[in-house]
Amino acid sequence: MINDNRDLLISAGANTVGSLIGATTGLIFPQLGLANSVIAPIFTAVSQGLANRIVCHNEGARINVVYEQALNKIQKRLDANEIPRADDFYQIDEYQQSSASKILEQALLKCKDEIEAKKMSGYSSFLANISFDHTISYEEGNAMLLKYASLSLQQICILKYLNEGHLIPLGKWEKCMLKYKELEHYFTFYSDCLSLYNDRLAGQPEAAKGTLQLGTPEICFSPLGNMICKLFDLKMSSEEKHLIESKISTIQVLVDIYGMRISSPKYRLIAA
Repeated sequence: MINDNRDLLISAGANTVGSLIGATTGLIFPQLGLANSVIAPIFTAVSQGLANRIVCHNEGARINVVYEQALNKIQKRLDANEIPRADDFYQIDEYQQSSASKILEQALLKCKDEIEAKKMSGYSSFLANISFDHTISYEEGNAMLLKYASLSLQQICILKYLNEGHLIPLGKWEKCMLKYKELEHYFTFYSDCLSLYNDRLAGQPEAAKGTLQLGTPEICFSPLGNMICKLFDLKMSSEEKHLIESKISTIQVLVDIYGMRISSPKYRLIAA
């Protein structure tokens, strides 16, 4: 499966995504020597097909960014003498497709519709990592790609926070979040935490002990969430961590205050 034509990726430039974008945005198709790798013809073939499906300037620009980033990350790993996965990931089936080509096309199509520039590096890391990691099957990779594409920036920040080993105490929040108008401003954050839990990107710490509680008293990282953080190279910045911790702290203070109204006989008597 190794291709010795060093100009394979470059010579296809006239019909690739890169050349199309270059003609419309001034961006230059990355001239990288991946042709000695089995990865090169996959990138070339998929980019040729996508060139005819770009319908606007922004879509082309988004694909070009991820395409170039992925090629650079792959090239660095090849230069470091890393070997692409040697399983059937690159093998062509009876439909003239391979798992690699389907994953690449799916990722670039997701990029085409992605409006969050901050998520682009995640897609390129995914393409680079799955090209070398034989432990990730096509089915697993595709499922995690679809999960990542569906996440908001806030959900990604929460996921990274959990993956650092932190807990979020949702159990106390559930009693107050829907009851008091003063907390409605934070409901989207609460809802994003629940969504991660419902999608199994977050879990309960009690699960490790063999017991689970009803509801979601606390959430922590999960194996699936951990895999996505690794595959997409999701690492939390100090600014993101400060933002998440500030929200959690503010919500917790309000929940403690309004929680007293729920549990205290004095507050219940006044309300009556």
